[in-house]
Amino acid sequence: MAKLKDLEKFMGYEFSSGCYTGDDYKSFQTKYINYLRSICKQNHWQLVNVGKNHYCFSAFIKSAENKCVYISIPDVRYFSNEWHDHILIRTAKNETDYRGGFNNYTSAELSQKVRRGLNESRIKGNFTGGYLLFGYKKSGDKKTGVKVEIDENQAAIVKRLFEEFVSGRLVKDLIGEFNEEGVLYRGKPLGKTTVYNMLRNEKYIGIYRFGDEVYTNIYPAIIPETLFNLARAKIEINQYGKHVEGVEYLLKRKITCGYCRKPVSSESGTSKSGAVMRYYKCSGKRKDKTCPNIPVRKELLEQIVIDATYEALATPELIENIADRIMSAHKKRMQGASCLNLLEDQLVAIDNSIANLIKAMEQGIISQATKDRLNSLEQEKSDIQNKIAIEKQKEQLIVQRDDIVKYLKSAIKKEPRLMIQLIIKEVVLYNDKIEIHFNYTEAKRPDDEKHRAFSFYSFEKKVLVDQHRLNKPPIEKNYEIILSI
Repeated sequence: MAKLKDLEKFMGYEFSSGCYTGDDYKSFQTKYINYLRSICKQNHWQLVNVGKNHYCFSAFIKSAENKCVYISIPDVRYFSNEWHDHILIRTAKNETDYRGGFNNYTSAELSQKVRRGLNESRIKGNFTGGYLLFGYKKSGDKKTGVKVEIDENQAAIVKRLFEEFVSGRLVKDLIGEFNEEGVLYRGKPLGKTTVYNMLRNEKYIGIYRFGDEVYTNIYPAIIPETLFNLARAKIEINQYGKHVEGVEYLLKRKITCGYCRKPVSSESGTSKSGAVMRYYKCSGKRKDKTCPNIPVRKELLEQIVIDATYEALATPELIENIADRIMSAHKKRMQGASCLNLLEDQLVAIDNSIANLIKAMEQGIISQATKDRLNSLEQEKSDIQNKIAIEKQKEQLIVQRDDIVKYLKSAIKKEPRLMIQLIIKEVVLYNDKIEIHFNYTEAKRPDDEKHRAFSFYSFEKKVLVDQHRLNKPPIEKNYEIILSI
C-alpha cells in the first residue's frame, strides 16, 4: 500500500499536459488511490465508486455504519499542490450521491487527524474497530468508549490450547478435539492456520501493536507470558530445518557466529567407523568457506552453556545480585538520554511560544501569519502530548526487581530444554570464547536489542573433547566463557 511519503515527490511538481493523460499523472493517481485505500483499511472503511478522469478523480469513503463521504481530488495541471491543499469533501446519503451536502475543502492532513483521534482512543484503552480475537468480547459504546473484555468460555479454550501445545500435543490432534466439541471461530471450525496464528498472537498476553506503537491497556491478558514464550519458542524450533527423530538441538536458532555474525546451525557427518557426529556449524562457513569459526560438537557446546547457566544462577544470593545490577543499569539509562525528558522539554518550549504569541495578539499585533503560527504551535503541542502519553506507557513496561528474581528462580528450576528456551537469549560463538546472553523477564525487553546492559560473570573453562568414535584420544580445549544480560 502507498503511504503519504510516496506522494511527497509530487509536492510542487508540474504535471505534463495534453490530449492524453501523462504517465506521470497516471502514476500519481494510482499512488493516491492506494493511499486512500490504506487509510480505509486501517480504519475498517471501504473506498467505493472510484472515478478516474482526465487529470482528476473522485471516490466515496464508506464506514462500517454505511455512512458515506464524497471526496474529490481536483485537476492538478493549473494550481501547484491543489491536490494536497484544496480537497473537496462532503457528506453523502449513499455511494452514488454526487450532490450530497455542503462543500468543504480540506487538505491531506484529514487522514492524519483521523489517525490521531484513533491513537488517542487507543491510549485511553478503547477498542477502535475490527474483528475481535477468539477469547474476547466487547462492552460499552462509542460515547463511553468500547472496551475489550475476556469471554470466559472462549478463554478456557485458549488456555487449554496453549497448555496442551506446550506439553507436546500435535496441532492437528487438538484441532480434531475442538471440532468434535463444536468450537467455532467466526462461525467456522478451527483450522491449522487459525490455531497457529492464535499461538503467535501477543494480544493473549495483553500486548497490542499498531505500527510502531505498543499498547498494554486494550486487551486483558488471558495466558501467562511464560506459557506464551514457550509456545512461540516451540513453533520457531519446529518451523526451521530438518527434523531427525530422537535428536534435538537445544540451542537451535540461538547461536550467532562471533566472526561473521551469521547464524550457527546444525550439521552432521558420518565417520569411517559409521558413527554419526553432530555439530553446530557457522552457515557462513558452509557458503563461502571464508569464516574461521570451527564447528563444535553438539553435546559439548550444549553442556558448556547449561553448566555455565546453572553455575551463574546457582544460589538465591547470585540471582538477587544480578537483579540489583539490572535495575541499576536501567535506572542509569532512564536518567540519561530519555526520550520522555526531551519531549517534555519540547512541550515547555511550545507552551512558552504560545504564551508569547497570545501576549502579542493581546497588544494588537494580529496578522494572518500570527494566526497561522498559533494554529501550527497548537497542532505541535497536541502531537507532543500524544507522544508523551505513549512514552509514559512504555515506561510501565519496564520490569520490577521482584519480577526479575521470580523469573530467574523459576526458569532455572526447569529441565534443561525449557530452561534454555526461557533464559538463553543468544549464544555468540568464537573458537576460543563463548558469550552467553540471558533473558531476565518473560516480558519483551524494555531496552533495545542492540544495547547490552553489562557482563556479570566470566571464567576460563577447560574441556576434553571426546574423540573415541574417531578412534582418537581426547584433546583439551580452552574457552573463555562470558555471561551477560
